[in-house]
Amino acid sequence: MRTRHVLAAGTTLAAAAALVACDPGPSADGLSAALETIPATEENLTMIAWTDVSAVTELGGYDEHPHPFATAGLLGYGGLATIYRQLDPALLPAPGSDDAHVMSLGRPPHTAFRFDGVDGAAVQEFFAGAAGDSSDLDGGTLLVRRGDAETDLDDDLLPPQVINQMNTVWFDDHAFIGSSQQGMVVDLVEGTGERASDAEIYAGVSDCVGEVVAAELHSGEAAAPVTSLAIGFGGDVDEPVTTLCLRTEDPAALVETVRESLGSGTDPVSQRSWQEILGGGEVAEAGDWVQVQFVDPELPEAIYRILYSGSLPALLGEEIQDPRVG
Repeated sequence: MRTRHVLAAGTTLAAAAALVACDPGPSADGLSAALETIPATEENLTMIAWTDVSAVTELGGYDEHPHPFATAGLLGYGGLATIYRQLDPALLPAPGSDDAHVMSLGRPPHTAFRFDGVDGAAVQEFFAGAAGDSSDLDGGTLLVRRGDAETDLDDDLLPPQVINQMNTVWFDDHAFIGSSQQGMVVDLVEGTGERASDAEIYAGVSDCVGEVVAAELHSGEAAAPVTSLAIGFGGDVDEPVTTLCLRTEDPAALVETVRESLGSGTDPVSQRSWQEILGGGEVAEAGDWVQVQFVDPELPEAIYRILYSGSLPALLGEEIQDPRVG
């Protein structure tokens, strides 16, 4: 086994602590439809987070906390999750919208977001008079406020925590897109030849996670030791289901490894058993994926926290080293 060093928890985990509630309810096509809108660029494929805001709103999820689906509720807001209530309501999906979704893509400094179900006229009014270069693009308005990755701490238009995530924005009647990089915005608006739904690393992921209200997908180093992974949140309030999907060259071998870990293994960071942390998990092959499902109203986000604590490779059979030791 290789030895891996535990990485510090990312900004998404910090956001998760402040997330509010979510209940299930979107169609099975929710995640699949979202992946069809995402260009399969290297930046986008490294991380994709998506939330069905309409389902959350309809079921009152944003009005109640704590809640079994707290982490799922703002998953798609990505780095904006902890401050979304500080954003002007004009920039957010309109209350009562039937097709509101949010998603976040990439990793700093190459990140982008897309909010569907916004009031385009309200977004236009918010940015009216804002400094930058404005132009028409694909039926909407492209506003380049600053150069790629530039930061203006004196920007009084947006909360300082937004940093450069709205350096370039685009909006039409129903969608609002922003990024630290102009190219990522243009790609999301115009698209590229291949979509995330066609990318080999995520082939079959929607079938593996099943019906979910939110999901987060990773590839590359963040997914190691597997090729790619996804965590989806579904079920209902009484029986929430969290699904971990792992793409690997040898699903059968990984199934046995995960089963053994869940049965008798220990998290090397917390020194607690996986059974205590995660509860019972059902492990099975799902095509090129290994599917691990957890059903527990008390621990719906536990596997998500394991991902960001850096302990997930240990669950998958790798030896990891906690930097706090030695």
